[in-house]
Amino acid sequence: MTPAYAWQVETLQRPRQAHQADHTGRSHHASRTKPAASGLWHGFATVHLDRAAPTAEGTAMSDDEGIFGPELYEFLEELEANNNREWFNENRERYEEEVREPAFDLIRAVRPLLAEISQHMTARDTKVGGSLMRVFRDTRFSADKTPYKTNVGIQFRHRRANDVHAPGFYVHLSTESCFFGAGSWMPDRDALAAYRVAIDERPEKWIAARDTCQSDGWRMEDDRLKRAPRDWSIDHPMISDLKRKSFITVRDFDPDLALKPEFSSVITAWCSETRPLMVFLCGAVGLDF
Repeated sequence: MTPAYAWQVETLQRPRQAHQADHTGRSHHASRTKPAASGLWHGFATVHLDRAAPTAEGTAMSDDEGIFGPELYEFLEELEANNNREWFNENRERYEEEVREPAFDLIRAVRPLLAEISQHMTARDTKVGGSLMRVFRDTRFSADKTPYKTNVGIQFRHRRANDVHAPGFYVHLSTESCFFGAGSWMPDRDALAAYRVAIDERPEKWIAARDTCQSDGWRMEDDRLKRAPRDWSIDHPMISDLKRKSFITVRDFDPDLALKPEFSSVITAWCSETRPLMVFLCGAVGLDF
C-alpha cells in the first residue's frame, strides 16, 4: 500500500488481535480496551512528556486515555478488506466516530502547541480544506480503483501555502506503518530551483539543518536524480544534496503511540526538533517560519 505521501517508509507490522468477521466484514475483537499510558515503546525512539495532551476545550485528559482508541486500527484493517462503497456507506458512522472525530480532536490538541513553535503553521479541524486529508482516493490516473485510503493522513501546512508539496508537517497512521514527516515532498519546479539556490548560497546552514534531521531516529528521504540537475556542475561540492527530489525527514513510530494521551505533545515535540529544516526550506521559498 502506498502512503498518502509516497515517502519510502519501513513497514511496521501492528500486532493484530485475534478476531473473527461476521457477514458484514466487521471484526469482533477479544478486547477493545485502550492500553495504559507509557513513556516507552520498545525498539522505537520516543519522547516522554509528563503533561497530558489537552482536549479541544484545553483541559487535560485522563492519564490512561488517548485521543484515538484501538478502534482506529480496527476500522482501517476492516476497510482494507472491504474497500468498496457499499461497505463504507454501511460503516460511515463508525468512520466518523472512530476516525474522523478523533482526528479532529488531535488537530485541535496540536493547534495551541504548534502555535508556540510557529505562528505560520496551521492546524485546521475542518472537513474541507483542513489538516485531515480526504478519505477518498483520486483514482483518475491510477490502475488501482479502490475508492478509499486505508490510512489517516494529517498535514499541518503553512498558512500561505495550500499546496501539499509546500513545506509542512505530516502524520501518517495505518495498520502497516506509522510515521511523522517534516519538510517538502516532491516540490514543483520553482520551489525545487529555490531550494537548490539556497543550498548553493548557504551550504553551512543547509548542512546544519540537514544533519539535525538525519540522526537520533530521523532519516532524510534519499530519492535523488541519477545525474546532476540542469545548470549545475557534477563537481559542485553540494551535488549530492542538489540532486534531491524531496527535502523531507521522516521518523517511524510504533502504532500504539497514537493511542497514548501524550501523542499530541510528542507530535509537537517532533515539530520543534525539525524546526531548523523548516526554517531553511520556508526561507528558500520566501515564507516566514
